[in-house]
Amino acid sequence: MKMDRLPLTLQKLKEFDEKLQRQGSSLHEWIGFEIIGDESRYNLTPLDVIPFAATGIDGDHFGLLTDFGTLSNLEEAPVVCVAPMNFGEHVKIVARNLKEFLDLIYTVTDFSAIANFTYFQDEQDYRKLLDNLRNDETYEERVQKLESMKAEFGLQAIEDVYRFVEVELKEARQRQIGLPTLDGLGVVAQNGKGDLPLYPVHEDVKIDAGDMRKFLAAAPVESRLAFIRDAQFTNILEEPEIKQLVLAELKHMNMPDERKRLNDSY
Repeated sequence: MKMDRLPLTLQKLKEFDEKLQRQGSSLHEWIGFEIIGDESRYNLTPLDVIPFAATGIDGDHFGLLTDFGTLSNLEEAPVVCVAPMNFGEHVKIVARNLKEFLDLIYTVTDFSAIANFTYFQDEQDYRKLLDNLRNDETYEERVQKLESMKAEFGLQAIEDVYRFVEVELKEARQRQIGLPTLDGLGVVAQNGKGDLPLYPVHEDVKIDAGDMRKFLAAAPVESRLAFIRDAQFTNILEEPEIKQLVLAELKHMNMPDERKRLNDSY
């Protein structure tokens, strides 16, 4: 992500980090937060996610979900965690926007720990993680440092992290999507929530390119985007014929950013 395209919250965060660096510290030292750009994406990073932060552990990173360019205000873009080592469950929405994401960091107190959420579904998992972080010997130091960020960014603690991530975020996303996808992100409904066809994608079942081409030629945009999400999630975009088919479709749908990311990633 170029500096001139950074949403205001990320711009302020970068400036805050630069101030810390002048003082001999950094956000990475404080909470494990490293600001990154689009060049740091993995082939598993959804094509419409713009990476902006990494933990420096196992490739875990966070990005802004643009919903294939339909969301132009990145300040309001959902924040997605991508945990490459947790393949098959490696993508998860962790906040509705950047402000909520900073609230989540303030609440958890350890940025890198949020990547564990891709492994969690049960309330007990969340409680155990948060208890462990509170009992860690560096907890008071982290809290003290985050208090200086609280005033700068107007941070608020999230009362129930489990409910926030596993209930509120999922329900909010479900109200938006017209088609489900294997990565859990779904595809936002663009022309109402009618009956939309969904092409079945399985990692261990070879796709007939001719059949796929016919489907894409007749399918509504949501169905085409759902196929692209599922093809990337199952890693079948490594197949040259499928990759070329998807590149052509992204060009047809006028999605140059996603097309470039696909070209660069595979």
